[in-house]
Amino acid sequence: MRNIIIDSFAINFIENHFDEIDLKKCDWNITTKEQAIKEIKKNDYMAGWIITEVMNWGTPTDYAKQYKVENDEEHFIIKIDNRYFALDYENIHQFKEVFPKKVVIEKLVF
Repeated sequence: MRNIIIDSFAINFIENHFDEIDLKKCDWNITTKEQAIKEIKKNDYMAGWIITEVMNWGTPTDYAKQYKVENDEEHFIIKIDNRYFALDYENIHQFKEVFPKKVVIEKLVF
């Protein structure tokens, strides 16, 4: 399912960092920024792939690091413009919006 915020985020990354991407390392058979943006718009999973793979190890700098809120075996959550998005492990490279919940823990002290 297409997520406009995630797509826009990935396209913005491509527009600003395309020249830094190691296309060979990413095994991405494109040559221009325009081709990359076209692929993001065409394929639902591409924006998620940009965030989870290209932004992590496809450039000399880990650009995803500044957006990651949580990253472990069960959760990959990023924050974009005060909104949270979790990687949907059932749909590869897809993100769904999630919302933080406050939990109150009551503890008895003796």
